[in-house]
Amino acid sequence: MQDNTNLTPAEKWENATIANNFIFYKVMHNNPDICKRLLEILLEIEIDHIEMEQEKQIEIDYGIKGIRLDVYAKNATQAFNIEMQVADTQELPERSRYY
Repeated sequence: MQDNTNLTPAEKWENATIANNFIFYKVMHNNPDICKRLLEILLEIEIDHIEMEQEKQIEIDYGIKGIRLDVYAKNATQAFNIEMQVADTQELPERSRYY
């Protein structure tokens, strides 16, 4: 992963990818057909429908970091909450309990 600390805003924009929160949201939210197809490819399943709201932060309890919901996808037997994770923060077990 590239260190963006010393880059100008224009350079950060030029280097932005789908892992950038703004681009992820704009691409996925404004193009639900692309979002659905990408998820079907990544998850190797057929998805009946997806639901997207504006990004929301859910606070679980005072002083505890909440969760962020990006995309909710569902088929006949499964449901998925999808979010972009670009860094290994070593807290996956703790985070998975919220879901």
